[in-house]
Amino acid sequence: MKKETSTDASSSIRTIKTGNCSSSSGKSKLTYLIGCGLESDIHFRIHSNTGNGFFNNDWMPLKTILELLGKAGNTFTSFSLNPLLKGRSNNTPAFLVASLLEEGIVHRSSSQKRCYELSDVTVFMGKIKASIESNSDIKEDIKTSKKKPVMASLFNE
Repeated sequence: MKKETSTDASSSIRTIKTGNCSSSSGKSKLTYLIGCGLESDIHFRIHSNTGNGFFNNDWMPLKTILELLGKAGNTFTSFSLNPLLKGRSNNTPAFLVASLLEEGIVHRSSSQKRCYELSDVTVFMGKIKASIESNSDIKEDIKTSKKKPVMASLFNE
């Protein structure tokens, strides 16, 4: 079975970092990718999940993610990212927040259970800047779970 291919701007995103984290529930391990577009714009992508949860593996612009989280107020849940993924997998917003938590872009709220708050994004940008400027590309042929990404499974069965 073949993977869904993209012909839009997302095909010009180069992977600059691969990361791993636990899902929000702690029941599975996620692999996510951080990519850089032609104008040094940052994108996140969920790459694999060791659990049963399906997900959308499209690149999602950090700028849009931050705008949605900013509109949500001081504290938010992963549901704040639903407009970004409307009509797609319900797991993806929570998986995406787990990757943002791992990267220090968000942190757990000290005042509300199961909520998050935005961190200082300049810290993350400072860490990732060297990867952006290096012009090196990390191969996406990393260990993946046996589960197919939701988009691939929907279109290639």
